[in-house]
Amino acid sequence: MNPISSYMLLIIFIFIVVELLLMYATYLQATKLNRVAWVWIINSIFGGVFSFVVLSLSPKLKYNYELGYREEFDLLGWVLFMFHVFVVLVFLILFKMYSAIAQNPRILEDFAESFVG
Repeated sequence: MNPISSYMLLIIFIFIVVELLLMYATYLQATKLNRVAWVWIINSIFGGVFSFVVLSLSPKLKYNYELGYREEFDLLGWVLFMFHVFVVLVFLILFKMYSAIAQNPRILEDFAESFVG
């Protein structure tokens, strides 16, 4: 095996392990703060350590232990989740636009000519 390939596999393995540990830490922190755990896990997948820092600095939500439900809405988690969905969609659209331009560069020329006149 090529040494570069083995290093790339090692980097991918380390990345996966770190991401799994971050997701587990996010789950523990979200449940401790009475927040929606799966929303914060997705936020940590898309946002990485920065989402975990936001979660760690956020206040604990009120939770009714007798009835077993959250009394406050996890607005911070849902806003961050929607931001990450927006960013992913924008990157998908940009990738689709780039692949269309790469397949036919005349599209870009036609687009520029439409503004000039």
